[in-house]
Amino acid sequence: MVNQQRAGFVVVKPGPDQLLLDHLYIRPDCQGQGIGAAVLEKIFAEADAQAMPLRVGALRDSDSNRFYQRHGFQFLSEEEWDIYYIRSPR
Repeated sequence: MVNQQRAGFVVVKPGPDQLLLDHLYIRPDCQGQGIGAAVLEKIFAEADAQAMPLRVGALRDSDSNRFYQRHGFQFLSEEEWDIYYIRSPR
């Protein structure tokens, strides 16, 4: 919450052999304040506790590609519209 308003939302879906970060959305006016990084740290802790890799996809031209790479995700594959990344458990 920022100024009593929801700053965004996150959806993590469990799978048999990995977690999928299906959505991580931070409102544009709340971006650049470390909120997304803080949310990722909590998700990383959960994934690490389960010894599960964390997978995420981003639209090809989205700034989120740099965000995920900065936070330790490695390129996995790409399709016409999306680029997929994975983070191994630590």
